Amino acid sequence: MDGSKQAAPDAEEIDDRRSIIREGDPRRRAVRRRTLLSGYIMLEDDGHFIEVVVRNLSATGARLMLKDMTLVPSSFLVLIPKLSHASAAHVVWKRFPDLGVRFVEYGAPDKLSALLSTLQR
Repeated sequence: MDGSKQAAPDAEEIDDRRSIIREGDPRRRAVRRRTLLSGYIMLEDDGHFIEVVVRNLSATGARLMLKDMTLVPSSFLVLIPKLSHASAAHVVWKRFPDLGVRFVEYGAPDKLSALLSTLQR
């Protein structure tokens, strides 16, 4: 070694490495892409909405960021108005402030399209 130190990678470079590892991970069923979308969790029991930020999204699931996880049940509806997306979802992991969910039903089912139209206004 010549005694010179390598510069520490910056945060963006570290994030790029992590995304390569995630995208190439054979455990992933679908490619996950980074997003910064507003969305909602709708509690099926009482119809209340919890605002979320959708940080990652794939065809099979998402990583949601919440301010408070105390009211979040294990299953709920995920609504992303900008994408006209509505899905039933099940919690796979929790690590505050993030929550990983797997979509049980993907798309915009007819019964939820009215909710999406209301949220888009």
